[in-house]
Amino acid sequence: MTTPQRRRPSKADRTLEQLIQDLTALRGFDPVERARAAKELIEVTKAVLSHERRHALLEANTTGPEPIGASELARRLGVARSRVTDAIALARAEVAGKA
Repeated sequence: MTTPQRRRPSKADRTLEQLIQDLTALRGFDPVERARAAKELIEVTKAVLSHERRHALLEANTTGPEPIGASELARRLGVARSRVTDAIALARAEVAGKA
């Protein structure tokens, strides 16, 4: 008798809360299915966290009484300025696409 298949996470448009739910659900999987689902969940998690970082950079760059410039953000994060400007540009495009 086989165990019914459970839904495995596979979409990159998940939220952090949904990722936590998916991680909790892994406990109910058999070991092989849990390993397979975990591999997929790693990729989904990377996409979600990348999205969160892009939008945090955009927020830091555009809001508040003193927005932080891309060069200063890059210095604080220890990354190249081009990485920050690319992330901000992508976040802006994502926001514009939702409007």
